[in-house]
Amino acid sequence: MNKNSLAFILLHSSCALLLSACGGSSSSSDSNTSEAQDSETAIETTSTISAFVTKGPVDGATCNLYSITNAGVAGSLLGASSSTAGAVSFSVNSTEGSAENYLIECSGGTYTDESTGATMTAPQLRAVVEISANVSITVSPLTEMAVALASDLLSVDYELVAEAFGLGDVDVLTTAPTDLNTESAADNDAGDYGTVLALVSQYQADEGVSLQQTMNSLVLELGDGVLNQTVQDALSSAATNLGSSAVVANLNSGVVDDLVAAIQQVESNNSAPVAEAGADFSAPTGSSIVLDGSASTDDDNDSLEFSWNITSQPDGSGASLANSSTSSPTFIADLDGTYVVQLSVSDGEASSVDSITVTAETKSWIINNNDAAAYIDALVNVQSVSNVQIGPNPFFQVAASGVPDYSVVVTQDQIDALNSRPKAASDFDGGQTSLQAGDSVQFGQDIGYNITKQGCELGYWPPGPACPTDQQREARIPSSPSPAQSECETSTNTMGLMLNGTSLYNWSDGVSYNNESTWRQLAPEFEIYDVDICSGHAQTQGDYHHHMFSPCLAELFGDAGQAHSPIYGYAADGYPVYGPYHAKDVLARSAWVKRDYSDTNAGGCGDGARSCLLVNQYDLSEGIVSTNYPGPAVNETVTSNSGNSFVAESGLYFEDYYYDASLTALGNEYLDEHNGHSHDDLGYHYHTTVEEADGDLIPVFPYNIGPTFYGETPGGSLYTCAQLP
Repeated sequence: MNKNSLAFILLHSSCALLLSACGGSSSSSDSNTSEAQDSETAIETTSTISAFVTKGPVDGATCNLYSITNAGVAGSLLGASSSTAGAVSFSVNSTEGSAENYLIECSGGTYTDESTGATMTAPQLRAVVEISANVSITVSPLTEMAVALASDLLSVDYELVAEAFGLGDVDVLTTAPTDLNTESAADNDAGDYGTVLALVSQYQADEGVSLQQTMNSLVLELGDGVLNQTVQDALSSAATNLGSSAVVANLNSGVVDDLVAAIQQVESNNSAPVAEAGADFSAPTGSSIVLDGSASTDDDNDSLEFSWNITSQPDGSGASLANSSTSSPTFIADLDGTYVVQLSVSDGEASSVDSITVTAETKSWIINNNDAAAYIDALVNVQSVSNVQIGPNPFFQVAASGVPDYSVVVTQDQIDALNSRPKAASDFDGGQTSLQAGDSVQFGQDIGYNITKQGCELGYWPPGPACPTDQQREARIPSSPSPAQSECETSTNTMGLMLNGTSLYNWSDGVSYNNESTWRQLAPEFEIYDVDICSGHAQTQGDYHHHMFSPCLAELFGDAGQAHSPIYGYAADGYPVYGPYHAKDVLARSAWVKRDYSDTNAGGCGDGARSCLLVNQYDLSEGIVSTNYPGPAVNETVTSNSGNSFVAESGLYFEDYYYDASLTALGNEYLDEHNGHSHDDLGYHYHTTVEEADGDLIPVFPYNIGPTFYGETPGGSLYTCAQLP
C-alpha cells in the first residue's frame, strides 16, 4: 500500500469518528449514504513516463503528452517537456490498478545521422503507451510508423512494424536501441534495433529524401504488413552501403546479415500474381504481333502492372515493342525466326514472369514426292515448284496432283451436322453417317454416303459431280505480282492454288435462277450440302477445289486466331490469299453488303421483291434499274442441282450484294472490293472471309477473291484475263 492510499484510509477513519467536523450526520441513513459514496471514490497515484527519443538520441525535441479518448484520438494536453540527449519524462496522475493510454508526440531537436554523421533536425516522432505504473519507453521512427499505420490510437500494432523490419520478437516500444554513433552493436535486441535505425538512415540517404518522406513512403508500403520486394531489396543495398557509412566502426556484420535475411524472409498475406503470356504461336513474317497478358491473375484481386521485354529475336531484326507496359503490346515480326518475349506482372509487392515464343514464317508450298493418297490413285499435295520466265513475266511453275492429304478427327458437332442434313435419310446408307465422334478420317475415306447415286463413287462425298482425280497440273502463278491496269473478273475456272495444290475457285457455281444468266447462284450457299467435311469437292472433270473457307486448311496451317492468319494459297494474279484472321481474334471483314429488298436505301426495289438490279454494284448511290428477269421472292423456296431446298432470302445470289466503300475506308480489318488490303509489312493480300456464329466460322461473300482481281493476270498465268506482253 502506498502512502497516498494510507492517508486516504486514515482520513476516512477520522471522519467516521468526528462526523460534525467532517460535515457528516449521526443518522443511520446518512451514514449508509456516506459509505456508498466512499466506496466509489477513485484512488489516484502519480506515475512517471520516461521516454527515449531517438534516431540517434534527439536533443532539444519538444515533446507533449496527451490523454487518449475512448474514441482513440488525442485528448487533453497533460504535459510538455524538452529532451536532453534523447531523454524526456512526464508525471501523470492515474487511477491505481487501472491501465490508461497516453500519446507522446515529439518534434524538432537534432540528432546525428548514422549514415552520414551529419546533424539533422528530427521530424515528428510519436509513441502510444499504456501504463499502470512507472514506465520507460522508446520514441523512434519505428514507433512513429506504427502509430501512423493504426486506424486509431487504441489499436497501434508495434509487432507489425517490428516483423516487417526483421526484428522478430523485439519490443520496439520498450527496448532502448543502441546508438551506433557511439557504441558497437551487440547481438541482442538493443543492437538489432539500433542497426535497423541505421539501415533506415542509409536507406534515406540512398533515396535522397528526408526522414519524414522516408517514413511516409514506408508507411504506404506497410499497408498490408510487409515491405514489398523493391523496398526489401533497397534495404539490402543499404546494408551494403552502411559498410562505408559514418558508423562503420560500430557495425556488427553478423547482426546486419541476420537482419537483412530476416527482412527478406518476412512472409506476406499477399498472394503473388501469376503471369500468363499466352501459348506459343506462329504468325506470318511481316505481320503485327499482338500479345495478350490479360489471362494473368492475382488471388487478391490486386491491380496488376505489366512489363514486356523481347529477350530474343532473329539476327538483324529491328523488332521493338509498342505499349510494353500494357497487357497487350505489339511488335512487327520483321524477319523469319523466333521471337521470345518475357512478361513480368507485379501487384506492387510481388511479381512473376512468363515467356512466349512467336515463330515468324512465310508458309510455302507443301512439297511431296513419296506419299500417295489413301483412297485416290495420286500423290498428295505439290510435287515441285520451279521458276520460269515467259516473255517479260516471271512465274512460279507449280506441279501438283490437286489431291490434298487431309486427315480429320471428327467432333460430335460435326456428327450432328452430318446427321441433320435435310436429305440425310437418302444421302447416307442407313440414314446417318457411319462416323463416331473421335474417329480419324482420311481424305476419301467412306463415311457412309450412298454411292449408288450418280456422282462420286467414294462414300466420303455426298452425291455430286465426280470424284477427285489426279490432275497432273502444271500451273503458273506470277512471282512478281503488280496491280491491274484494267478490270479483270474472276470466273468459274481455277482462280488460284492453295499451298497443298488444291484449286481455289471463286463464288460461282455456274448456275443462275431459271437459267436466265441473272441472279447467279453462290456456290457456298447452293452447294453447302454438296461438299465434304473439309468444305471441298470436285467438278465434273475431277478437279478438287475450295470455293470458301476450309477448316482443314486452317488445321493444316495451324490457324487458330492467335495472330494474323498465314498464307493459304496464291491467286492467279500472284497475290497471296491469307486465312480469315486480320489479327489476334480479329476476323477480316468483307465490305460487300447484302441488299435489303424491303428498304430502298439499302438496294431495295420498292416492292420488297427481286424486281430490280443495281445500276452499279460498286456504287449504291447510282440507284436501281428494272429487269426483265426478276428473281425469286425472298420467301420463295428454291432448289439446288443436288435437289436440296433453300429459302431464297437475300444473300443466295451474286446480285444480292453491293460493295460499300465506306466500310473499306474504316481500314484495319475491313477489305476492299477485291476482298483484300495492305497493312504492316505484308503488302497487298486477299483474305478468305467468314463471320463467327455460335462459335462456328461461317463463310461470307465473296469468300476468297472478290468478283475482280486486284492484280494483273499476264499471259501464261494459271488464269488469264487478257494476253499481256
